[in-house]
Amino acid sequence: MAFQFWVTHYRSEAEESDVAKIIRDSGSGHTIGFGRKDELKTLLMQLFERFKNGSLKPEKQETAAFTRQALTAGMVQIFDRLSRKSL
Repeated sequence: MAFQFWVTHYRSEAEESDVAKIIRDSGSGHTIGFGRKDELKTLLMQLFERFKNGSLKPEKQETAAFTRQALTAGMVQIFDRLSRKSL
């Protein structure tokens, strides 16, 4: 199984974007503001050192909430609530 580590590079005003929140909340990567080259370099060096030492392990990823099935179930609940209000 291949492990993925996402290093994303956003503009600073988008650091709290929905995408950044999903990445952080799911434990699937890191977000770094645009123009923060030193932070990006530090993070990449840390990850590379962990890779060389064999200690680069995936963080627990909480992605179940973002599957198509889970998102659809959430939409169904919203539609049910809306349809009950309109009756």
